[in-house]
Amino acid sequence: MLDVIGAGATATSSIDWYSVWNSSPEKQQLHLDIKRIHTEGQMHGTITTTFHSRFATGWFYQVRELVIRLGVAYWRDPTYIVAKFALSTLGGLIIGMFSDVYNARS
Repeated sequence: MLDVIGAGATATSSIDWYSVWNSSPEKQQLHLDIKRIHTEGQMHGTITTTFHSRFATGWFYQVRELVIRLGVAYWRDPTYIVAKFALSTLGGLIIGMFSDVYNARS
């Protein structure tokens, strides 16, 4: 595509593409379409809503989606889950053993 407009390996172009676009009928049609869309939109008036909340959805729905997203993320990275499980298990065992030794001394 760059070779077609003259901006390829030579990086030269004899055509001023900006002036070509400004004088093209496509630009004129595009501006007419944009004006038509704006006038049609202004004729419809404002849209009113009945749901007044700070958030777009309910709290339960957001929590459910978050739990699902976290579940998918953890499922895709099983090494994280195994490491967390091992850390919790070993940490609990070590703390449990040392707390018995500490309690026996007191």
